[in-house]
Amino acid sequence: MSYEIKGKIVQINDTQNITTSRGTTFQKREFVIEKIDSIPGGNDISNYIKFQITQKKTEILDLFKTGQNVNVFFNIRGNKYNKNGVENYITNLEAWKLEDEGTGAAKQQQNFQQNNPPINSNYNTQFSTPPPPPAADDDLPF
Repeated sequence: MSYEIKGKIVQINDTQNITTSRGTTFQKREFVIEKIDSIPGGNDISNYIKFQITQKKTEILDLFKTGQNVNVFFNIRGNKYNKNGVENYITNLEAWKLEDEGTGAAKQQQNFQQNNPPINSNYNTQFSTPPPPPAADDDLPF
């Protein structure tokens, strides 16, 4: 199940390379948002929520900066482990998509197009329409 939350980025950590107890490695990058909730009586409460992004998705955070309002799309992940004979539990909020709250996906799409130009140079990115088909040089009836 997927969740969404809006808040302001207050911290972005560097990417970490983690080695598991099984000898595999993965990349992890954490960030924190502040979500302000209004309570009866006109008071506001700040909640600070830490998320993580793993593997190649850690690069998503390079598009954002501290102080920016974002929508975070995430899943809740939980693991059980045994340490010194005691069972412990870990809960992770695994972010898989971030959007600028003001511009939404448009900012991400614009950055993606700038960094990944279309393969076909005739492709019209302004209107997102495919190029016309090449002139027919064959005599096929279809």
